[in-house]
Amino acid sequence: MEGEKKVAFPGDVIATTEEYLPGKNTEEKNGEIVATKFGNILRDDVNLTISVDTGKREFFLKKGDVVYGQVIKNDSHRYIVRVVGVFQRGTGLREVDEEMQLSFGMSRRPQSDFVAVGDLIRGYVVRTGDMPEISINGNHYGVISAVCSRCRQPLVKKNITLYCENCQRTEIRKIADDYGQVDIFNYENRITHGGSHSEAHRQN
Repeated sequence: MEGEKKVAFPGDVIATTEEYLPGKNTEEKNGEIVATKFGNILRDDVNLTISVDTGKREFFLKKGDVVYGQVIKNDSHRYIVRVVGVFQRGTGLREVDEEMQLSFGMSRRPQSDFVAVGDLIRGYVVRTGDMPEISINGNHYGVISAVCSRCRQPLVKKNITLYCENCQRTEIRKIADDYGQVDIFNYENRITHGGSHSEAHRQN
């Protein structure tokens, strides 16, 4: 159905128990069905079940891969991201569960101006190895969803900053150009059918 959510992050509420029974990679919590994995939401309207397809297959991380994840900690002036999804050219969505370090390049701005713990981000791989590094440089990369650091309500985009309508206060982030309206599948199609990070980066 048009307008229905198509992809889920771990912890996302994707339905209620009045609508569906919990399927693979989901669990029931207080009458709601919650995703336990990152992936495509599958609705079976015949058997009335809802599940999450992770699309998990063996793969090797490469420079330029586009990643989605959550900032989980600030460790000794390093921001660590738990990456849960990777888009690779020719293969599309892949589920991962890996910690990567956020690279800020040569910027002189405080790192706290870019992200905060709990933010969901889109980035791209700039270094592989034991601790891969990802960057959010470029208009299409950065924070795609965030909550207020005080009341935990969703922040809305106002010009180049984020605003909490509950606390009536502003927070600074390095936000992606489509903050709050991410359509992962359109982006997947773009990189699967001939696009690449380098092309997108040049356009930005």
